[in-house]
Amino acid sequence: MTEQEAYAQALRELTSRSVDEGIWAKAIAFSDANEEKAKANYLKFRAEHLVGIRPRKKLPKWIAYLFLPHGRIGRGELFVMNLSCVFALGAFALSIEKLFGKGSDVEKMLIVPSVALAVWISLMLIAKRLHDVGRSAWLALLALIPYLNFVFRLLLLIGSGSKGMNRYGAREDMSLFSGKKA
Repeated sequence: MTEQEAYAQALRELTSRSVDEGIWAKAIAFSDANEEKAKANYLKFRAEHLVGIRPRKKLPKWIAYLFLPHGRIGRGELFVMNLSCVFALGAFALSIEKLFGKGSDVEKMLIVPSVALAVWISLMLIAKRLHDVGRSAWLALLALIPYLNFVFRLLLLIGSGSKGMNRYGAREDMSLFSGKKA
């Protein structure tokens, strides 16, 4: 079956209301209770199922946790992970300085990307914390503004998150410490 045929069959199923219940449930779960999104998701998921297209494999949990803005974390986890990031960067910088000498070209080549990586990880952790309080991850960019970033991070550490589910999921869904799968 071609991809076009699969989409046509999925559309016929949707319009005749003879949908695959499991795929329809998945479509609803991925739609934030929006019926139009659910229909679009059903078409995609059902066509993939019919053609045998498998979605991309999930990334390992630690990669998704550190490098993607999805999910939620609490204030304690934000504090511990940001502190860990700072210590790891400091230890890396000291070891590079000891190995290659202070101010060497190698040190400069390694430190700049390392700082950029640490900033990215910090922004992703802040995005997850913003999700925990029900806010958009785009607000994480406030952490890049000098002086404001201190107040912003302090507010994230003081404020409490949403209880249970919110539109970004449950807090433990992405937590590296929860023991649950991402």
